Amino acid sequence: MNGDVPIGWLGINGLLNEDRTVYLKMAVLLPDFQGYGFGTAAIHELVCGLKQREIRKIILYTDRDNSIAQACYKKCGFKIADSLIETMSNGRIIPRYKMEAYL
Repeated sequence: MNGDVPIGWLGINGLLNEDRTVYLKMAVLLPDFQGYGFGTAAIHELVCGLKQREIRKIILYTDRDNSIAQACYKKCGFKIADSLIETMSNGRIIPRYKMEAYL
């Protein structure tokens, strides 16, 4: 938060999954706040909260050309688990990475 204004958003799916695996579906930081460690801090805080909930693994998908996000995720313990091609709903084909972190 910057005062009362959010500077970014994180979205998680799967908190009730029996296999204790969740999906980081959204990690967005406004451009003016990128490059200062806020994203890394937010993900570290999220990981701490997920550990308290006894979550075992986090999975996310990121575009292969998004090296800035990948660097942040790697700092937070994520590793590339798979390389894939996804066809988006608009027909666009996007090369992506599946990244995972074990807690």
